[in-house]
Amino acid sequence: MFKPTFIFALAAAAFSVGATTAQADPVDRRQAAAVARHYLSHPVPIAAPAVRGAVDGEAPAYHLFVGKDEQRFVIVSGESRLNEVVGYGRLTTGNAASLPPQVHALLQQYTETVRQVRAGQAPAATAPKNLRRYVEPLIDAQWGQSYPYNSKTPRVGGKPTYTGCVATAAAQFLYFYKWPLQRPPLYVRSEGDEADTSPTYLWDLMKGTREQMNSTRAAAAVGRLLLDVGKAIRITFGTQASPSNIEYTLDALQNDFGYTTRLLHRDRMKADEFREAIMQEISDGYPVMMCGGVHAFVYDGYDRRGFVHANFGWDGQGDGYYDINTITTPLPGPFMGNGQFWENQVALMAHPKNGKYPDFPTPLRVLGARKNTAFEFEPREGQRTTRFAAKITAGSYNSINGEFGRFSGQVGFAVNDAEGRTVKLVPFRYDNTLWSSIFTTWNLEMSDIDLSDVPDGHYLLVPVCRELVARNPDTFKPWYPIRYGNRMKLSVADGKLTVEDEIAGGALSVCRDPELL
Repeated sequence: MFKPTFIFALAAAAFSVGATTAQADPVDRRQAAAVARHYLSHPVPIAAPAVRGAVDGEAPAYHLFVGKDEQRFVIVSGESRLNEVVGYGRLTTGNAASLPPQVHALLQQYTETVRQVRAGQAPAATAPKNLRRYVEPLIDAQWGQSYPYNSKTPRVGGKPTYTGCVATAAAQFLYFYKWPLQRPPLYVRSEGDEADTSPTYLWDLMKGTREQMNSTRAAAAVGRLLLDVGKAIRITFGTQASPSNIEYTLDALQNDFGYTTRLLHRDRMKADEFREAIMQEISDGYPVMMCGGVHAFVYDGYDRRGFVHANFGWDGQGDGYYDINTITTPLPGPFMGNGQFWENQVALMAHPKNGKYPDFPTPLRVLGARKNTAFEFEPREGQRTTRFAAKITAGSYNSINGEFGRFSGQVGFAVNDAEGRTVKLVPFRYDNTLWSSIFTTWNLEMSDIDLSDVPDGHYLLVPVCRELVARNPDTFKPWYPIRYGNRMKLSVADGKLTVEDEIAGGALSVCRDPELL
């Protein structure tokens, strides 16, 4: 029986697992300090809890050192089978305790990678040492969330509110391209200062750091940009935090600021595809906005070792180079690499639609999976007389198509043979369904599925959808696979049907040395 479930929020969950050091080759404090001396003249170790392990007695996943006189830091791996350095960068305050939360989120992800390597679930493979090129940080801005960036945000209880990390990251994107020229008309005011009433953004007044924007005009210009971005991405301004999300940012860049975009979900891609796409975009000269859970920041360069440069939107604090090879590796296991540890880790790429930059291809208007196992099927074994049940969880990031919303249409699954031919198409038994918002997620269920007419052989069960494009009579586009949808293998032999998950993506690689670019 069809049972639709409407979900209007993204759930976040954190999961911690115990680890074993049976296969660990840990780096102790003395060894780590020797590595740190290559980066700092006088490395000072930071005591626990900055050095983190999973449980009591477990070797730490990393060691954090600071050079207070140099106002720099280096994070050394606690596992010798991985890159010896996790990251390095600058401390604008000279205080490691003030590293931004984005750094701590990256280190949490790195800790889970170390646990998996030590448990033997993610082999540490070798790779070529030499890089063909490097990219200096593309963005010269080191912006933050307080003054002057929040000079225009609303006050709550008489206190100023923060811009939010998502708005700061997105605004640095716009500042890098100096685009758009024209402000969204909705945000242009008839009263106020020059920045409020101007139909254009005052890019020439905006500079790379707060110290360089010490005039009232400059503060107003950058503050107006951040407020416009905040409104466009629907930020809830607060005195402790001002949250938004990557989906609203994608929508605002497309519809309010004149950008073409590409959104990549790490946990729905093949093993190294996510990392390689990020590195290629940076190599081509374009920054990449990153979001994981409640954290948003920008990758905008990489060094000769393949460490990626992160701009955290924290006034330069913690900005530096980090080991993307391990931080972005999809981890195996039932709770690793499925978005439940660092929820919904995605990369957002954007180019201005002004004729100077390549447009991203317009994505096919199909539904997308909203979790790793978006396609579910049961039972996994049966006879030709068995009736099966299935469920598909899907949503849409498509642009709005009038009365049809983000997507209107039908969902089902195809039974494809070894040559990719569809031998049976099973549409779910329901009328057309409307996806009105990027946050609309439908769980579509179907029972009493009859596969008795499928001949003996080996097949793939592929979740598919077709879009409604006209009414009276209903007219549809062809059936297409649901983007990022998981598939299942079906075997039919001697009256028995067996269903199992298709394993896609190949072996994972946690690289000892960075790969060639």
